[in-house]
Amino acid sequence: MQMRPIRTYLLILVIFLAAACEQASDTPAPKAADESPVQDTREATRIFWEAGKDVLSATLQRAQQLQQLTHTFLKLPTEDSLTTLRDHWFHVQAQWQRFYFFSQLGVSQPVIFGQLAEYSFRIAAHPIQPGYLDYFGPYPYSGLVHDISVPLTPESLLNQHGMTDPEDVTLGIYAIEFLLNGEQLKRPASDYNAVTQLSAAQQEQGFRQVNETPNYRRRELLSVQMELLVRSLTELKALWESEAEASLLHAWQTLEPDQQHAAITNNLERALTQLLLDIVAATPAEAGTEVEPRYDSSLSPAALAGSIRALNAAGAWLPPQKQQALKDCLQLSAEAVNSAQTREDWSAVYQHLKSCLITP
Repeated sequence: MQMRPIRTYLLILVIFLAAACEQASDTPAPKAADESPVQDTREATRIFWEAGKDVLSATLQRAQQLQQLTHTFLKLPTEDSLTTLRDHWFHVQAQWQRFYFFSQLGVSQPVIFGQLAEYSFRIAAHPIQPGYLDYFGPYPYSGLVHDISVPLTPESLLNQHGMTDPEDVTLGIYAIEFLLNGEQLKRPASDYNAVTQLSAAQQEQGFRQVNETPNYRRRELLSVQMELLVRSLTELKALWESEAEASLLHAWQTLEPDQQHAAITNNLERALTQLLLDIVAATPAEAGTEVEPRYDSSLSPAALAGSIRALNAAGAWLPPQKQQALKDCLQLSAEAVNSAQTREDWSAVYQHLKSCLITP
């Protein structure tokens, strides 16, 4: 969903072309027995589906806990309970990042996994435009919180989500993140104080009912966002676990082994390419360079490291030697991300991750 400069895509294209030229110039060596793809992919499919199920179960559990903590917070908003909410939000994000490789199938294999892309957009759309949700910067009255013409119901928010632009995000963990944090963690808990009657100042501003006030609508928006996050994860988990004839699993099992191998390999290449783009976007700008700010943590070191480790899910389709090589490469890249601070550090991360492209 992210828009990247054309030069970044050209950079990735150059990487692939260079890798292709290197491979074409080498004389292919005979494959050893333990380097050949497994032809019976039933066990690989079982491992893959179980891994996806476990991740979704854990993410749903964390989201349900976050929803319960939100109910508690809204009963009595305090700075401490808001901090607790923010801390638990990171657990939800961390669990969802483990589903990264699976979610990318919705993009690389849309015929079978198109529904994954739809749910991923509802669960974790990014980047976001903060002004579509609430006040920020020099715009104290922006967003759905202040637009009383838009009802804050599940149906309305689903319709508003990405309605005119992919960054017009109303739902998901990153929209929730902004509702909890505001700009640079500056949102006070008082933004969620309950309003039981209109003040004289609010009446002078033109408010006619309590449910038109920003605090009331902000509380309502956060509640509905939590409701839809839990609902979307519940539906996605059921979709993933289904064994019905029209299920994702059944459609996958109709593919020949070589088609499954090709799908996994293509998805790995696609996911790695997207992560390389993300690494470029996350790299600190040179001094004096103007950079468009981000209002979500989708490119934080922790999020990127989680996405990188999630690519190990492809290992079920690789022979043992290549599976271990991929695991080692991804682990090195994830560790490099977590410790990266300078532009030089991020450049090293890029090189580590780029080397994983040829590992399979």
